[in-house]
Amino acid sequence: MNSPATPTPTVDEKHVYVYFGTYGLLCYDHKGNTVWRRKLKTPHNQYGMATSPILYKDTVIMVLDDNGGASRLLAVDRDTGETAWEQPRSLFKAGWSTPMIWRHDGVEELIVLGYKRLTSYIPSTGEEIWWAGGFSVETVGIPVTGEGLLFASAAALSGRGDKERDPAKTWKVTVEQFDRNHDNQIQRDEMTRGFTIPLRLELSRDNPGYGLPIRNMDGLMRFFDKDKNRIISEKEWMQTMSGFNAHSQPTIVAIRPGAKKNARPSHVAWEIQRGIPETPSLLYCQGKLYLFRDGGVLTCLKASTGKELFRERIGAPGQYIASPIVAGDRIVAASARGVVTIIQMDDKLRVLARNELKEKIHATPAVADNRIYLRTTGHLYAFGK
Repeated sequence: MNSPATPTPTVDEKHVYVYFGTYGLLCYDHKGNTVWRRKLKTPHNQYGMATSPILYKDTVIMVLDDNGGASRLLAVDRDTGETAWEQPRSLFKAGWSTPMIWRHDGVEELIVLGYKRLTSYIPSTGEEIWWAGGFSVETVGIPVTGEGLLFASAAALSGRGDKERDPAKTWKVTVEQFDRNHDNQIQRDEMTRGFTIPLRLELSRDNPGYGLPIRNMDGLMRFFDKDKNRIISEKEWMQTMSGFNAHSQPTIVAIRPGAKKNARPSHVAWEIQRGIPETPSLLYCQGKLYLFRDGGVLTCLKASTGKELFRERIGAPGQYIASPIVAGDRIVAASARGVVTIIQMDDKLRVLARNELKEKIHATPAVADNRIYLRTTGHLYAFGK
């Protein structure tokens, strides 16, 4: 699902700035002429680059985290592409979240969600201010602000959005597909081509990311088969799958301003581990936080306290990659299947419309000049009166 063009361009009154993971940063004027190019070594990770450049005053800032020990923040001059400052991030491995600027109380902070940790920096120098641990090893969404708080979220490893994975459901779908002799066990010879460990049960089996593909069946059998009889029983499956919960936990954290060093002991306003999105960013509007999960599950929270107002399906199942946006008093949410759902902002779910575009949607919609711009895999649409 990823490509070298995944990062979103950013723009100011002078230039357009874009990052391609296989090349680096490029700057164009508004007529499309090249102003400068800054070739950057492609960071090493397992999915390709997704983080986008952001602007801060006269600099363009990038997070270049990788699995090769060279993670860093890089700020370049917006007019020349020359390095303004650079900050190593030696604790971090690859991440896919775009940074943001948090403005509060006359202060500006550069907020970066990354491998296991949320970190704040001085945006003019890259000097670290504070951090908060407890996040997943794979972070995607962008932090947002509201009600005087900073909100950051990350699903658990393999996309789990709730504190506990239900191993009974994974066992049920596995035996339905592979238990050919119907003895409620998985024999080694039943582990045929296509055998997977289900990870995202809300997706169809042919959807990328539904399950963990297995190349070494004998190795997997040894992992599950506690009594070494080359049969996976329900008990063995439940025991092994339950252990996955301990390795990574989903979370959304609300941080109060003013932290120094470790923010967790003193500046966490609230934290929950339910309904956490995997790829889409959080959406804050009118005192509420909206969380979109695969399967079309929408959770609405009171932003100041984390109190759940509702958690319901919006009637558009499948995977969600694009982030939801606000247009007036309505939410626009696009599923990867190409269904665009319009939702009235309220304390209860009110779906106003569902629109089938019949092409996949991976990109977040945008709003400008009373139009909604939406890019499918084949077209760019502008919707307006």
